[in-house]
Amino acid sequence: FSYSLKSPSGVEISVFLQTLNLPTLTNPEKASGPFTISRRMTQRGEHHKYKVQMKKGETWVIAAEAHRLGSPMDPSIIIHGPDGKMITSKDDSGGLPDIRHTFLATTDGEYVITVMDQSGKVPNLSFIYQLSIEKPRPDFQLKTAGVLGLPLGAKTELQVSLIREGDFKQPVSISITGLPKGVKAPEKIEIGEKADSVKIPLESSKDEGLDISLVTITGTAKVEDQTITRVARGTIKGGSLYPRQASDNEVAQLLFATTMKAPFKVKPVEADGGRRVPRGATHLAELIIERTDGVPLFVEELTKAEIGRAHV
Repeated sequence: FSYSLKSPSGVEISVFLQTLNLPTLTNPEKASGPFTISRRMTQRGEHHKYKVQMKKGETWVIAAEAHRLGSPMDPSIIIHGPDGKMITSKDDSGGLPDIRHTFLATTDGEYVITVMDQSGKVPNLSFIYQLSIEKPRPDFQLKTAGVLGLPLGAKTELQVSLIREGDFKQPVSISITGLPKGVKAPEKIEIGEKADSVKIPLESSKDEGLDISLVTITGTAKVEDQTITRVARGTIKGGSLYPRQASDNEVAQLLFATTMKAPFKVKPVEADGGRRVPRGATHLAELIIERTDGVPLFVEELTKAEIGRAHV
């Protein structure tokens, strides 16, 4: 959460504080999951080890975050089994420096998780990271497109992907609100127990005018003894150029527009390079307007000055 820090001089600074619903580990030498801990690297080549007791068949989610907290550190982890042999190593997740890894214990015993820095920079006071180890809770997420266009009178399919977490295996009911006028979707949409996505058929009426709207797609399912709802999130282009986490370039609503094919084409009579004109001179460019699909087109007559400005 964000905390407002006020100083005696009247300056107010917003401080971002990261919180997790996990026990905080105060003694790194006595680790036992689930837990979370925040630490700092003080020198190059430093590594921190955590010993965690696990049982065969248990699934654990191991996350090492620094980039999301504004730290220049690039964390990596190595996991050794009870026999001392390395099982796996992880560096980066989803195109970002932070790590989120789902690990399955194959035998009972003490596993060692080692955290290191791969940035190559000299550590300073800002070289902090947060390590969390927890068992995955049953839950789900929905992913879809961020922008969609549908021509009038056409059909398309919108894919909604389901990401299951923990041992969540229930079906998910999908609902759509805010569709552009003239666009129809099925009344009942569901992602089955064994499915991980659904393609929603959409159809646009050819008799409606153009429209654009923000569409919300939600999924509802039974998780343990509760009914929960999750909103589908879509990825957009041209968002944050320096995302701290994947969700920084995600939106909770789909930008949906109905479109139509242009009823005409505009072509210059002279091709590029077909005439040489002195610098600073004005040349009136002739244009050919071709009507398509039998749609009547009325073009307002342009003045000579407007035509001159239109020519490049």
